[in-house]
Amino acid sequence: MWTIEASMGVKSLQGMYSDILYLFSNVLLLTRVLFDFQRYLRIIQELHRVELEDMQREEKLAFFINLYNMMAIHSILVWGHPAGTFDRTKMFMDFKYVIGGYTYSLSAIQNGILRGNQRPMFNPMKPFGVKDKRSKVKNLLSVSLLSQVS
Repeated sequence: MWTIEASMGVKSLQGMYSDILYLFSNVLLLTRVLFDFQRYLRIIQELHRVELEDMQREEKLAFFINLYNMMAIHSILVWGHPAGTFDRTKMFMDFKYVIGGYTYSLSAIQNGILRGNQRPMFNPMKPFGVKDKRSKVKNLLSVSLLSQVS
């Protein structure tokens, strides 16, 4: 806390004033960031209404790439940067959004959809089982991607 004494010069008072302005501007910026993040949280709650079946292949691909990036940023903001392999694996497996009524983790998007249901490193299981309804999205994307390569 600052105290003003008679012996303080004008420069000291200007320095305090400058510090106060700097702190105030940072508080305003932080308030804006928090407001934007709260708005983001309200928007992602609506992702359960997304109709993936109605999207074209390119739209689904763009949707899941962007969603993956948004989820990664969101998870780091909430949980912090993963400190090691265990934390990274936990983040990829446990941080989830509900999209179109189905739950997707970062790993499910990366390995199940974008990589065509390939198992993650050091994991014996594929993200989507045979009867998993999310595999429809994976199949639509991977078949289209394969046909473009050939």
